[in-house]
Amino acid sequence: MTARNRVWLARRNLPLPLVPAYPGTWTLLTVARTRSWKGLRAWAGGFAEGVRTRAAPASRCAGARSGA
Repeated sequence: MTARNRVWLARRNLPLPLVPAYPGTWTLLTVARTRSWKGLRAWAGGFAEGVRTRAAPASRCAGARSGA
């Protein structure tokens, strides 16, 4: 789920040329840190889901209203 959210975050907030760099950096870090194949497979599943699906539009927080 974390990997999926990182992909969505990059798509939603970064300029197009930087979109591959952000998840790519986290991919390298995750591969270096993960100690089990099972954990790496779970992460890869979340990453693939983030690539396949579109994120919902960003919602506004209640405290972020203008004029409040």
